[in-house]
Amino acid sequence: MGTFKWFPNFYIIFVGPPGIVKKSTTIDLPISCLRQLPSVHFGSDSVTWERFVDELDKAQDNFMVKNGTTSIMEQEFFQTRAITYAISEFGTFFDPKNLPLVNMLTEFWDCKDAPFKKGTKTQGDNIITAPFVNLIAGTTPDWIGMNFKTHFGGWGLSSRIIFIHASKMERQVPFPDELWGDRMLTWKDDFAHDLGEIEKMQGAFTIPEETRVLARASYAKICARQESMARHPNSDPWISYYLARKYTHMMKLALVLSISQGETYRIEPEHFKEAEMRCTAIEDEIGVIFNGKRRKASQQELYLDVARGIANGIDKYGPRPEVMIAQFGFQWMDGNQLKTLLNQMISCRYIFRAEEDGQAVIHLTDAGRQFLLPGEGEAHGTADPAGDGLSSLDAGGDGFASGLLGDISC
Repeated sequence: MGTFKWFPNFYIIFVGPPGIVKKSTTIDLPISCLRQLPSVHFGSDSVTWERFVDELDKAQDNFMVKNGTTSIMEQEFFQTRAITYAISEFGTFFDPKNLPLVNMLTEFWDCKDAPFKKGTKTQGDNIITAPFVNLIAGTTPDWIGMNFKTHFGGWGLSSRIIFIHASKMERQVPFPDELWGDRMLTWKDDFAHDLGEIEKMQGAFTIPEETRVLARASYAKICARQESMARHPNSDPWISYYLARKYTHMMKLALVLSISQGETYRIEPEHFKEAEMRCTAIEDEIGVIFNGKRRKASQQELYLDVARGIANGIDKYGPRPEVMIAQFGFQWMDGNQLKTLLNQMISCRYIFRAEEDGQAVIHLTDAGRQFLLPGEGEAHGTADPAGDGLSSLDAGGDGFASGLLGDISC
């Protein structure tokens, strides 16, 4: 990509209540297959930042840059430090007060070429180039509340982590063999075999123009949302942090999807589309995990600000397709929050949904006009019609505004 490279490494944390969501089992099953590969280096369950650097320094790995090259004279190798940390309980590995470790994890996520050097008085220097660190761990919402939300609001590390949340089991499985049958005996061997084949893949991937077209449009949407949320005081800060690196997460995941499906060394449009879909779904996870950080009053203000923006747009331009309303609201809210807001507005009879020409269309009621529109009755909210709230946003041409609902004023 010219000035930088994407590497398919991830920091992933499963968040769920203890004993209900099987975080350790989810981690241990696939990791047990990965441990069958002798070339994969695993780190300790608990480390100081000095031990972390030492383990990484010893995990040396080389791979060929030019895939498909057969001539030994044309081969070009790249040296990295590749290590995987698989931890059942993140708190045993990570101390949020250990700022050097926080900084190391933050710095190493990008697999930067610039060497990192740590000197010691008795054991010489650790010089680490292109660190490739994978981390997968589990923790509880309480641990997140006591540690991450207290210490890392706005820090670079939080935006580099993929948080996956579950509050309950998808299904009860007292006997796994009854659910999966003979596959219980073969899937681990098959998966380990596939990992072995993936291990042999080396070299750079290409991004064809048809994928770049999709990526450019997606990148523009993400940038527009970042700008929108930065101008609104009641938007969820944790989603803003995630948006800062959402595009990179998408490209990393698209790499993994391509690798898992073959040896084309190309990121095809279908890989990018699935990566975008999955990374967008994670925003709902973030909203659930970190919602407790925000004051309830701020969330109520955000809901009312967005409701007023919707009401103003419909009042000015008439009933709008629900998809346009969703695009507008999604600039500031995750999907769960947006669904809640629209359902509340319908329950309060401020809006109603009707089927017209095969699509759902949202109408504004007289009650909604009276309550939500400034100057029309008992209107409330915090956005300043003349300021930088919802009123000044044009959503980069992708939401209600810029030809859909026009310049929405609150």
